[in-house]
Amino acid sequence: MADDASSDDRPADGSRSGRRPSTAARLAAQRLARDDSAGGLGPPLELEGVVEEGVEAGAVVLREASGRTWLLGASRRGLVGHRVRVVGAERRGVLTTAQQGPPLAVRELEDLGPA
Repeated sequence: MADDASSDDRPADGSRSGRRPSTAARLAAQRLARDDSAGGLGPPLELEGVVEEGVEAGAVVLREASGRTWLLGASRRGLVGHRVRVVGAERRGVLTTAQQGPPLAVRELEDLGPA
């Protein structure tokens, strides 16, 4: 018979050992809690630029006139080559493989036509 500790025997954090989390783990948890408390989104943004294919397969980006890029996501593929106006916010605490700018949570998108 396996010697599994019941949930009643575990420390309050639910772990199987009584060890405390490392400082790095505690700081990461605090950072995530801060992001979660704010919905994980930065302040509202109004952006305008051209939708382009990203360098990673499936990545779609918005390139502003300044050259800054924002990740839009593959669902916007149909807008590649179009100028758009976007209202949204930066998604904080999200890891992506595209590495072409921060991911953007789009609230409104206006297609301004071909670039």
